[in-house]
Amino acid sequence: MSAPVLPAPAQPAPADEPATSLPFPAATAVEVVIQPARTSFANGIATGIAVAAVAVHVWLAFELAAFRGMYADFGGTIGAGTRLVLTAGWRWGVPAAGAAAVGALIFVRPKRLGPYAAVAVVMVATALATWYLARSPIYELAGNIRAD
Repeated sequence: MSAPVLPAPAQPAPADEPATSLPFPAATAVEVVIQPARTSFANGIATGIAVAAVAVHVWLAFELAAFRGMYADFGGTIGAGTRLVLTAGWRWGVPAAGAAAVGALIFVRPKRLGPYAAVAVVMVATALATWYLARSPIYELAGNIRAD
C-alpha cells in the first residue's frame, strides 16, 4: 500500500494581507462615489453672464422681427450687417447655439475658467453687435436730420 497523501501546509499570509482572508478574501462592501468636478465661483459668474446674454438674444429675436418690414418701408439699401442680424437664422440660431454651449459647459464642467469666459464673451459680444447692427440704419437716419 502506498502512503497517504497529506494536504499541503497553508502558506503564510503576505505582510499586507490579514491572515483571516486566506484562502478566500473577506467579503467587504466597496462604495465608489463619483463627484462632479468642482468649479470655481468665477466659472459660475461666467455661466450666469452667458445665460443672461442668451436671454437677451431671445428677447432680441422677438423684438427685431418687425425691423425688416420697417426698413423696407424706409426705402434704399441697408448694410450687410443689418441684413445678417435680421435674418431668422441669426435671430434664432445665435441663442440656440449659445444655449447649447452653456448646456455643454454645465454637463462637462471643465475646471478651468477659459471655456466659461470664452462662451460669456462671445455671447455678450454677439448680443451687443446684434443690438447695434439692427439699429444702425436708424442711427444713420438720425444723423441726417437737420433743423433749418
